Amino acid sequence: MGKLDRLETVASQLRDALLDPALGSCEGALADGEAMLSGNIAVEDMWVALKEATDHAAKNGAVLMVALLGHGFIPGQSPHLYFMGAESVEGHRGMALDVNQMLLEAVDTNGISGVVAIIDTCTAAGALPNLQELAAGSRGGRVNLHLLLSSALEEEAHDLRMSREIVDIIREGMRPPGDVLSAQQLMGELTKRIPSQRITANQFSGDYPDNLWVSRNRLMAVHRPRGVVGSIALKSIRDALGKEGLDDQRINEVAAGQLDALDGLAASLPNGSAAKTRAEQLARKLHIALSTVRFLRAQLGPALSTVRLRRALASVHRLSGIPLPTMVERLEDEVDFTEHIVFGMAGPRRSSRLQIVRFVAVLASEIGFSLDEPAYIHWALDIGATVETNDVVAELATDSSGQRFRLVVSLHETFGADWPGVVHAWVVLDGREVDHQLFDTAPSQAGAETALLEAVNWAEQHASNIGLYLRRIDIAAPAMILAAWRPEEVHYGTKLGVTYDIVWRWSMRINPPLSMKWMEPRARKILEALSASDTTDPIDWISTANQSTPKLVDQLQSGAFRKAIGVTDNAVNMAELLHLLLQYSPIVVWPIHGGKAEESHRNLVKDYWQYMPGAFMLAYREHWRHNKAHGISELRGVWDDVEWLDFCRLTHG
Repeated sequence: MGKLDRLETVASQLRDALLDPALGSCEGALADGEAMLSGNIAVEDMWVALKEATDHAAKNGAVLMVALLGHGFIPGQSPHLYFMGAESVEGHRGMALDVNQMLLEAVDTNGISGVVAIIDTCTAAGALPNLQELAAGSRGGRVNLHLLLSSALEEEAHDLRMSREIVDIIREGMRPPGDVLSAQQLMGELTKRIPSQRITANQFSGDYPDNLWVSRNRLMAVHRPRGVVGSIALKSIRDALGKEGLDDQRINEVAAGQLDALDGLAASLPNGSAAKTRAEQLARKLHIALSTVRFLRAQLGPALSTVRLRRALASVHRLSGIPLPTMVERLEDEVDFTEHIVFGMAGPRRSSRLQIVRFVAVLASEIGFSLDEPAYIHWALDIGATVETNDVVAELATDSSGQRFRLVVSLHETFGADWPGVVHAWVVLDGREVDHQLFDTAPSQAGAETALLEAVNWAEQHASNIGLYLRRIDIAAPAMILAAWRPEEVHYGTKLGVTYDIVWRWSMRINPPLSMKWMEPRARKILEALSASDTTDPIDWISTANQSTPKLVDQLQSGAFRKAIGVTDNAVNMAELLHLLLQYSPIVVWPIHGGKAEESHRNLVKDYWQYMPGAFMLAYREHWRHNKAHGISELRGVWDDVEWLDFCRLTHG
């Protein structure tokens, strides 16, 4: 058989279209989240990968999407398709993938919601299943299988034309507009575009509703009449109903039918039963999520961005006092963020309505969308959140004042001692100094902590006088103090960090000697690059165990590190190391008290990057409340952002 020169390119394009959250909405089901095998693949490896993907889909109650692009054959006159791998020989069944058997095993797997298969090979119609085998399987024919096939029996398929056209159709969308594009709809359009091939679509739906699709319709991206239900909501629904003893078939039917089916289920269950109560709760949450997604797309859609969604989510978690989830990096679009809040953050004392109103209000305020707009008021009425809306307006007014007004405390005047004899404090409003006060103290940790609390009292009085709230405290100190001190644990009724958001700063930036003036422009360039970059790796990690100080100095001076810097181990000379690293990067992260920043910690820093430095305090509070270690709570970080650099420049020029 001839070589398919464009196979890798076309397969990658199809994969990307199917993985696009706004289109195919798939996720990789292979090892490490991968979604494609390519190159010289052994048939045995194909079986292993397909079994892995099938198990992943079944575990999550999801639909399995399979695309086979390459060479296929039927042996003799047998209408049975075999897909060829690296060692395959045309006509030899035992050296190729039995497509019919693969599809039969996948669709008959308990827990799977269905299988959609795109098969772009010669004689692709040989993949049509044996209906008797489907009906006689372990699920008794209650299966859902849709096929899109590029060619008839004994017919050639040319140059992956079907797959290329599928990619174009998915990217362009189709008219007349519908929410989604099914295999049947795609077949109609493909037949027009590729008259030389007999493209067919086949479906077997057992007693399932006919609800499988290949992609969302791009032309309906902003005009969905009911919104889109994402994987977070579907998993929550399946898990919750499973705990109430419903069988898999009924759960899958409800998940497929979504809101109407949930309402119907709730109505059919006995009054007073736990299952009925749970179904009613799920229906209310799903209504809130769908209504919210419709509002976001219709009213805020053009201004939505990943950065804004993440900032709004961080605000909700901060206002709620709930740590950010470990899966936060998987949230990709407004559907994911909304469903995480509605289904993932609610609890006995955390209403879904309150959390989602916070989220929408923060987004709207940042974008400049008035909370007095009729559309916002109608949305709040639709989800039954009028009271919560009024509460959040007042809450955000308070929160806004907390963002505008902050206390800066600096312990920079050590003059060679371990601790300063005087502590500086500033109150800052909208980035400008309002007042500056000196607090004399004994040169010790206890003296510094007493001065810190005096500064907090002083700032609280200022806040009261101007009708604002103090929530943020920036604490700046030399590296010697930064390495070990935990001021957020100083007691002010509660631990200081329970009431206030503490941000660590390096005090050397307040008034650096002439020989270190170069640090500010370097820090600004690094911060600008980190802000503008799409990199998924914003921090360089170093191990002090494997590198001498002279070697590290040479690397720093040679420009080897141009990002934030993380230290994997808490070195004996941590104070000296911090003093060195902070000269070359405005952000340094390290493990607490002799610990290590393992790979899991490093991955969390990367995943939580958009939520830093606030994620530190959320993690610390969770640790204090529940004595439960959260990866971030085992780390420290100095975060000299642009706000801090601007303050230092204004303070000492």
